[in-house]
Amino acid sequence: MYKKAVFLICAFLLPVTTLHAQKAGRWLRGISTRHQKAITHVLQQRADISYKQALSKFNRVESRLLPRGYPVQGNFINWEDVPFQAQDMYPTVPFLTNNEQANLYLQRRINREIIKGITSYSKLYDQTSAHLKDLERAQLKVTHDPEEDVNWLMKQIPQNTSYLLLGEHHGMRQVLPTVSTLVRMLQRQQPERKIFLFTEFIYHRNHLVVNDFYKNMLADLESDKNLNIPVIGLETELADSDMNVVGTNGIFINSTDFWATREGLRIRNNYWLNILKKYQAVYPDALFIVYGGIGHLGYTYPYSISNLFPEQKTFVISFTPEMYTTDFDQLTKKKFYLERILQFNDSKLSRLAGFDVQLRMPDISPKP
Repeated sequence: MYKKAVFLICAFLLPVTTLHAQKAGRWLRGISTRHQKAITHVLQQRADISYKQALSKFNRVESRLLPRGYPVQGNFINWEDVPFQAQDMYPTVPFLTNNEQANLYLQRRINREIIKGITSYSKLYDQTSAHLKDLERAQLKVTHDPEEDVNWLMKQIPQNTSYLLLGEHHGMRQVLPTVSTLVRMLQRQQPERKIFLFTEFIYHRNHLVVNDFYKNMLADLESDKNLNIPVIGLETELADSDMNVVGTNGIFINSTDFWATREGLRIRNNYWLNILKKYQAVYPDALFIVYGGIGHLGYTYPYSISNLFPEQKTFVISFTPEMYTTDFDQLTKKKFYLERILQFNDSKLSRLAGFDVQLRMPDISPKP
């Protein structure tokens, strides 16, 4: 009886005592629902550890090595009025059964991404600083009237491009007619080629427009029978939920939209990627035009679509407000800030900059 009792106690405690030695995905899947308190306890421990690690990392770096709008440490997720959706966000993590566990799990994911992000951004800063002279030498001087921008852009896009990524800073009105004209000109240029327009601004499943700002432009493209270019939404309906990450940078308490954090971008971009892969499998020779925020598409952004197709020819155009300071401007100490059009004659340097062409437009500032 004594041996049996010891065995039962050890069997019950085993998931808790081995939690720290094994990866969550391996051991947590084997824990039954009666051990939910043990799961919550360990998730709390892991969230607390990641919070301290992220805050320590955050406080050790200089402000110039922090990306713009960097998410604060996620020590709380505001789930108020948000239905439980962790199993949709993390379908391969079946042990999350309530919002408390999802909250703790997300804290750790966000904080781990903060640590990774600070490290990668510091590395990017060092690389950009080391190649600043190379960037200056490789810069192409472009001089033409703004009215010729679209015609000029058409000449820059290689005809063997597989993925044309049109990245904007949200809220730029002049981008809408520019993208619309580009799509139509590409169809006339390559009439025999299958062309798709994928966009962040339409939900994938219900095909509703994410924001009325884009409604008329996208509707015009869809209704144009002469164009014959399918318009396909990329955005997940999950991103429609109001989830705020509340945390601190060691001094101030602040809040940010979860879907704009590195972890939120990772979830969304992977969702987009799966859609693009399905179409690519059926139409391997098609031209895929992807229109969305530059944070999803630029070469230097985390989990960017532009880096997820290494064997495909990509071309990134960044539409930027005229007086806006970009991440590239911060990294280069505004060396190229006044250039209306920015382009380099070296593809490796273009990837370091984050784009193949950056076009500044006199428009409203990006919406927060």
